[in-house]
Amino acid sequence: MNGRLYDPVIARFFSPDKYVANSSFTQDFNRYTYARNNPLLYTDPSGELIWIPIVIGAFIGAMINVAVNADNITSAGSFFAYAGIGALAGGLAGAAGFAAAGAISVTGFIGGMGAGAAAGVTGGFITGAGNTWMQGGSFGQGLFNGLKSGVIGGVIGGVTGGLIGGINAAMNGANFWDGSFSQNFAISGTSDLTYQQALENAKIYNEHFADAGDIALADRMNSEFGYKAGTLDNGTLTTKPPSDYGLTQSQYYMKPDGTLSAGNFRGILGKPSTYQMHISPNVTFGNIVDFRAIAGHEIIHAFHAGAFGLSRNATWSEAAANRYSYNVYMNAGMHKPNLYNRLGYFPRSYLTPLHLFW
Repeated sequence: MNGRLYDPVIARFFSPDKYVANSSFTQDFNRYTYARNNPLLYTDPSGELIWIPIVIGAFIGAMINVAVNADNITSAGSFFAYAGIGALAGGLAGAAGFAAAGAISVTGFIGGMGAGAAAGVTGGFITGAGNTWMQGGSFGQGLFNGLKSGVIGGVIGGVTGGLIGGINAAMNGANFWDGSFSQNFAISGTSDLTYQQALENAKIYNEHFADAGDIALADRMNSEFGYKAGTLDNGTLTTKPPSDYGLTQSQYYMKPDGTLSAGNFRGILGKPSTYQMHISPNVTFGNIVDFRAIAGHEIIHAFHAGAFGLSRNATWSEAAANRYSYNVYMNAGMHKPNLYNRLGYFPRSYLTPLHLFW
């Protein structure tokens, strides 16, 4: 399923790991060494750490419920009972929030609101009902209080989760509301076509030429980079323009503002199946230097999207991809001032295997 791709030539996994297994072991900070680079000895079946939100939620829930009901605790038994109710509520709330976050097709405010509401409803219902029964209330009273607490918890959790999700998305270069993002390899120049004419040109290309273009792109990506669609959690690899982009006569993409793009990478922050990599026909059928610089640039964005999920920083990703493209052109004896002017800081964790070769 392309979850763990290993390159025996460089002795590294080609797909990055999303998680640090052990923060006290420096080797685990290398995103490209699954199972400490010893897959014959260790295993990492899924890499998903669903138990973490459950354990954290259970601990926090236990502590809060004990604190809130301190006046009702008269014995060790009642202490552990209230702690158990809180732990059950917190643990199931963590699991519900985790499941909801995975099921919702967007992130940002909307995704955070859905996950927060699911956690709030679950935790609120269990604590409301459980505490009522602990204090001698009837089954009906417990059910009523559970429903009331669930509604209140859902509203508070939804608003809080939405704000956290939206702020996190905005801080990492994505849309506040739905976590969507789009990054382009911008090129200078203008087109003789208007935006509407470029949209019509894109429609003609998609209907008659895109299939052949996509086959050529897939073959070239595989031969140059060993890359296939899906390798880095990328959902789509195509020469077709993004839905809101046109296509110029020179076969570059035209954005709605009239500026031109040679390649585009877009998706939803933290949602691998939504990622789309668009390489313009001009680049797909163009010279090898441009293809390596631009297609590799978009692959690096895919690396970062797969490796960092919700913590992917668009500014750092762009800086790292620009550094790679600039080096490709410099190694070919071509200075690109527009790329040089966009070289900026990015942490070492944003380096990819492509940076080792160019």
